[in-house]
Amino acid sequence: MKIEVENYTGLKHRLNISVPADQVQKTIDNVTKKWKNLVTIKGFRKGKAPLQIVSSQYAHEIRSESIRSLVNSSMDEAMDRHQLVPTDSPEVNLQQFDGSSDFNFTAEFETFPKIDSVSYEGLEVDFEPKPEVTEKDVDEFVQRFQEIFTEYKPISEERPAQLQDVVQIESSSYLVGESESPQFSQPQMDRVVLGKGEFLPGFEDAIVGMKVNDSKEFTLAFPEDQPQESLRGKSVCFKVVLKAILLQVLPEMNDEFATKFLGSQNMEVFRSNVKDRLIRERKEADVENFHVSVLKALTEKNSILIPTTLVQFQKESIINSMFKKWIANGRFEEQHMSPEDKVKAKKNIYEKYKEDVDNSAQFYIHSQLLVNHLVNKLNVDVSDDELLQNISAKFSDKGLDPSVVTQYFQKHAKKKEDARRAFLEEKVFAFILEKVVVKAKASSSEA
Repeated sequence: MKIEVENYTGLKHRLNISVPADQVQKTIDNVTKKWKNLVTIKGFRKGKAPLQIVSSQYAHEIRSESIRSLVNSSMDEAMDRHQLVPTDSPEVNLQQFDGSSDFNFTAEFETFPKIDSVSYEGLEVDFEPKPEVTEKDVDEFVQRFQEIFTEYKPISEERPAQLQDVVQIESSSYLVGESESPQFSQPQMDRVVLGKGEFLPGFEDAIVGMKVNDSKEFTLAFPEDQPQESLRGKSVCFKVVLKAILLQVLPEMNDEFATKFLGSQNMEVFRSNVKDRLIRERKEADVENFHVSVLKALTEKNSILIPTTLVQFQKESIINSMFKKWIANGRFEEQHMSPEDKVKAKKNIYEKYKEDVDNSAQFYIHSQLLVNHLVNKLNVDVSDDELLQNISAKFSDKGLDPSVVTQYFQKHAKKKEDARRAFLEEKVFAFILEKVVVKAKASSSEA
């Protein structure tokens, strides 16, 4: 078999492969024999039909499988011979296949870079730890709990709704121009803070001045930057009934509240638990941010060729993650989105955050390739027992039953491998941190 390798740009390669006619014929014969034993042809017992008849009746299937077999075996041999590791399935271009002459084809693909070494001696890392947890931080956390348990009661005063009011409304709508006989949608109840800007521009302003039980119809246009592209510039007619103007009644944060709603012995214990949690979370954030700082310093010191295919995969992963978050935050209504809408929405997300997405994807692939090299060079390994012990220890610190956590990871292979990958990185970091020079900055609270 003849194999020519072209490295035509960066990590992109093209293989020109020619399989000799005798090897082609041998493959076709083997595939035909396989089909002979698999198929049942009328007038013959299974596996007893003559090869010529099998070849005639299943010519298309035999041809397809023969080509697939020849391409796969030839590619495997070419990769082994030239020590090439593709990042994705090669793009194969077939030339004429007649089964009686040499079979020629080309394959184009991108490879992982060959990294001879990764320099980390004397790595300088700028790092700014988060400020220490203060009583003000605890107050703000407790206040969020207070807001969660806030009660809303209708005010007794008869007056129009004003900006900053919390109101209860019943609303329905329809898109203008979508139907000759438009019908309002089913009414739905919403609690709205007037002036907060959580609804379509102009919606909250239209409610200002309404009194309880007033009904109002008005038309607004979706802005040109509306996340759901199919709605941009379209008009929507709303019917709103003001049901109530509400008064916020905040619960008193005392020992009774702590016992009844927060499961704590008293407020002092709850605040102490909150502080411990905030300290733990900031320490975890410091560790994560420090790791990112180390990786940034590592990538700056070690320039390598980065596969564009892997970067593209990572971009798509980032955009998909952002799209799901936008759905969770209510920026998109997924049930009303067609497949085309979703594609457009993701395209718009990328266009809006292109620079950040590109840089994040490039950095992630660059850093992971360097870490992978170090994992192999340093012979870092993580056994299943060691991994599960590490996972259990981390989650037990958060008050979760280690046995339940272990069972979860045993059942979810992808999550387990992600955890293994993170643990391998921790081991690599533990090794290279001995060689790192940390240039710690003063926290913002000390500046």
